[in-house]
Amino acid sequence: GWVLCREEAYDLSALYKEGKLGDVSLIGIIKEVAPCSGAKTDEELGVGVFENTYFPHQLYQDEDQVFYKFLGDRRITSDVKFSWNPFSIWRGFKALGERLKAKKIDGNYKGEGLVLGGIVVFSPINGVVYTYKEDTGSEIPAEAIIDACINMAAQKSTGDEM
Repeated sequence: GWVLCREEAYDLSALYKEGKLGDVSLIGIIKEVAPCSGAKTDEELGVGVFENTYFPHQLYQDEDQVFYKFLGDRRITSDVKFSWNPFSIWRGFKALGERLKAKKIDGNYKGEGLVLGGIVVFSPINGVVYTYKEDTGSEIPAEAIIDACINMAAQKSTGDEM
């Protein structure tokens, strides 16, 4: 589906593939599978394309949206930092489009795209050690995610609590 979700998944997968996240397991949480209000089939919704192209890791459906509630049950309509200046809007969309084009990321805009997601780094020893709440149109904070994963691995190897 949505192009911004695909970008976040793509960027996180790239960090993983480059070995920058240490010895972590990536797990994706999706809100829906077809049939749903936006698509009759998973192919139309784009779940397979998402999994095979942008996030080739385990995916789970969160029917009750517990993950999204943990992140504050935020919606794009209420949490977007937005300027009504038409030049700012145009520059922002142009920059976003160029960034997505450079990464060869596209989407079909099917499915529910209003609930904001995010990234949670979860330690088997200490529980949640880092949370990133999606900031619409922004790239993921790669360095903060890398640091959280590396720090978690260091804590795991020494047995210390964070």
